[in-house]
Amino acid sequence: MSGNARATTLPESTIATIERSCLRLVHEFNHRADEQDNEGLLALFTEDCRYDLAGKVVDGRAQLRAVLAAGRTDRGMVHMSSDLILDVLDETTVTGRGRVLIAEIFGTERAPIRFATFTDEYRLTDEGWRIHRRRFRHMLTPIDQPT
Repeated sequence: MSGNARATTLPESTIATIERSCLRLVHEFNHRADEQDNEGLLALFTEDCRYDLAGKVVDGRAQLRAVLAAGRTDRGMVHMSSDLILDVLDETTVTGRGRVLIAEIFGTERAPIRFATFTDEYRLTDEGWRIHRRRFRHMLTPIDQPT
């Protein structure tokens, strides 16, 4: 799974364990976002996180909490991630990149299915692995729309 497992001198078994933890973190993000579990979602981020959501930058959990609280309550969605490549840099830092397909509905109005990429930095904290940085960008959008 690792795109650059040799960037560190860690044993392969340690690299594999770290990769599984970070892969689980990505899946947890998808499930908690889809379930609109805002507090659970926030818990996946470091306190001093940065989330760049298609150009809208959010710094820290407090700011992220406000963004999530302002979201529509009639929104249903499904995230499906794929092609995740993880690079274990050391015992406490991992970078990752992947793709996500997002299907949404607002009340009875279906939104177009979106494709996006994400680039992450994961950090090992006292609570376990957390998302420290996430950069999210839409793919395959019409040329006249921002990405």
